[in-house]
Amino acid sequence: MSSVWQRSWITLTTGVLATVAMFASGCFHLLARRSSRNREVTVQERVLITKRLPVRAKPSQLTVYERMKDLPRGLFFFGSGRKRKIFAVRGFPTTVAPHRVIAIFGWKGGSYSSGRRIPEQIRARASQLGATALFRASRVSRVVYALLVSRAKPTGSRLSARALIRTQAAKHPGYRLMGRPTRRGLDDLERFVLRTRPSHCYKVVVALDSKATLSPSGQGGISALVSSSDPLIRRRSFMPTERIRTAEGIRIRAPYHGKYVNLRAFTLGVGCAMTTTSVAVFLRSRSRRTNIGQGVLFTQVLVRRISREELRTRKADSDRRDRLARLSAERYRRQRLRRDRERRARREEDRRRRYERSRRSRYGSTNRRSGSSSGRGRYSLRLKNRCRRTVRLFIGRKPRFSSGRNTRIGGNTISSYSGSAPQTIWIVGSSGRGVSSYALGPGSHQLVITRSCMGFAHGRH
Repeated sequence: MSSVWQRSWITLTTGVLATVAMFASGCFHLLARRSSRNREVTVQERVLITKRLPVRAKPSQLTVYERMKDLPRGLFFFGSGRKRKIFAVRGFPTTVAPHRVIAIFGWKGGSYSSGRRIPEQIRARASQLGATALFRASRVSRVVYALLVSRAKPTGSRLSARALIRTQAAKHPGYRLMGRPTRRGLDDLERFVLRTRPSHCYKVVVALDSKATLSPSGQGGISALVSSSDPLIRRRSFMPTERIRTAEGIRIRAPYHGKYVNLRAFTLGVGCAMTTTSVAVFLRSRSRRTNIGQGVLFTQVLVRRISREELRTRKADSDRRDRLARLSAERYRRQRLRRDRERRARREEDRRRRYERSRRSRYGSTNRRSGSSSGRGRYSLRLKNRCRRTVRLFIGRKPRFSSGRNTRIGGNTISSYSGSAPQTIWIVGSSGRGVSSYALGPGSHQLVITRSCMGFAHGRH
């Protein structure tokens, strides 16, 4: 009986010691985290179609899009705060075979590494519903959209470039077409120059030929840059947008939420000229490529004459906007400089505090060895001001709230101070408050005031 009790006691003691060791080593926490991370994956779905579609791709054949710019033309991803949704343009590329959003999937559970992979259950279910592609907003997102991406080519009647130019000109009353349309190749766009006259306002109409097609880079966004020495035109940049309204009433703008769908023509506002000069116009893709498609486009100038009074009014408005922009830029520059000075002062203050802690620990050990418990004595300070201006100093416990000595030190000068330790020396701001401080213990000290005039640092001089 005693042997049985002894074996039981040994087993119990060993189990308790193993549990204590597990808690002490953190293995229990790791096991708990591993068990919580490896819990079963739970998939939730929301099917958006009412009629079941035929299976078009196996689960392993589904295309996965993880960036908005990789989505095919006709699919848009709108994300604002918590509102995130993907849209398919109705009837595109054709009314018979359009793009469709089939379902939305989300999942919980699984390990951390498995969160980067789409579960096989979702792939199998999306394939069963007739999807050909999956979209997730990022590689770590646990929300996936099942899509049916049509392979049909867009069809429909396309107006000629001249008809598109006339349609664009009708949208700008008061302007008239000047000259003839100029033909330019989409595969290698070059800048074109526009001659201006005083008291004339200009616009440029850009229209694609009926057989022209935009490349993927061109569908991702067309950038236009206008540059001139005229004081009213100067330098401007544009990006034509295509507005699409969904069935839910959400306004989508391409290329900010997706690629262009039916953009065939747009108008660039050049501005009104004060002098006789030339304006350079650059057309390229959003990624700054001069090859934006195949075929040709046509450009034609719109012009409108204005009175001298209106020209003076426009010049005054332009000067006012420039003045406000300069003031805003100067305000931002000063705020950035102030933040940089404060950041440097905090770093220097942290460095000083670390140094003070090390000195106090060293003084404490010295006092204990010498049998002294007060830690008092005399200090001597040699201070150099690396700041270009005169800096106000205060030697005492706290400026404005305790007695002490106010003094100054000139720019790029050296001064010496001494007295009873411990003592504190402060840099005082224009308001009389302390900006930075340094605790002086017994012994000799060599400090410098930094070039920012906001803190102390150690240095020999």
